[in-house]
Amino acid sequence: MASRQELERVTGRVLSDADFRQRLLKDPEGAARGIDVALTQEQADRIKGLDADKLESLAADFRKLIGPGLHFLW
Repeated sequence: MASRQELERVTGRVLSDADFRQRLLKDPEGAARGIDVALTQEQADRIKGLDADKLESLAADFRKLIGPGLHFLW
């Protein structure tokens, strides 16, 4: 089961990394494993149920908020 801290890492990556975001929506378990996070089936199912367009919009809003340059953290 992914801890709160691990889920926060996934969330940060989702908001700042378009490639990761797409991988996570297609294969939550595999994408999360790629950053050393193990999701439960319930967590993976919730991610699979996310609206991709809304997620893209949220990520765009986040990029506007923080500006360029945060990608170096990932």
